Amino acid sequence: MVFAKMLGQYQPPPNVNRYFRFTRGHTCICLLQPFYGDTRRSTTHGVLYLMSSYSYYAVNTTNTCPYCGSENLVLDAHGGILVCRSCGAVIDDTVFDAAPTPAVIAAPAQPTAKLTKTERAQMRLAALSITMSRRLSRLLNTTEIDDILDYAKANTPEVMEVYGSACLRKLLKSLKTPAERKAALEAAITLMKGDYPLASILSKQYGVNKKRLQYIIKRIMYCLNITRTIEVLSTALA
Repeated sequence: MVFAKMLGQYQPPPNVNRYFRFTRGHTCICLLQPFYGDTRRSTTHGVLYLMSSYSYYAVNTTNTCPYCGSENLVLDAHGGILVCRSCGAVIDDTVFDAAPTPAVIAAPAQPTAKLTKTERAQMRLAALSITMSRRLSRLLNTTEIDDILDYAKANTPEVMEVYGSACLRKLLKSLKTPAERKAALEAAITLMKGDYPLASILSKQYGVNKKRLQYIIKRIMYCLNITRTIEVLSTALA
């Protein structure tokens, strides 16, 4: 559009009283203030100055019908056409409005309602769930944690303790598959609670070789400073 391109950052004044036909045949309904100061026109590129603030690059003004000379012009803003009411001629079919758009009045901000104790608790649980998911992903060095997330949530203190142990973190990240890491995490949590993890059950649950899992459990016991299996068994039976 020639008009917008020529004027760039354009802030139109508020009163409609002129039509301008531009160099490419467009007619603009301009919202003009009364003219003050110097007003210059030419036959090719007329320049109109309004209050030394607005400049319009126009070829000529259109105040009368070129066919019958009537000044009874009607703008169909919806259809974008300028029509003579006297003879019915369409003077221009490409009309755009230079009026400023109506100001949008923002609705007053509503006061923020206070959360109930239940809502605050739900938000804390949601935040804890996100934190747990991130920490488990880093701890197990995998994003495949959906099948163990509920178990880990039920044992949050132990998971945090495993996460805080450099030896256990190094061990978990050194394991080859996500299944081995998940089985090792459950074995570590079981040992922290004073129980002894059964390799046969964990082997079936996670699809890990039993002997391989027994080796992993021994390494976990080393990280937890548990020297002998009998100590764990005696604690579990006490």
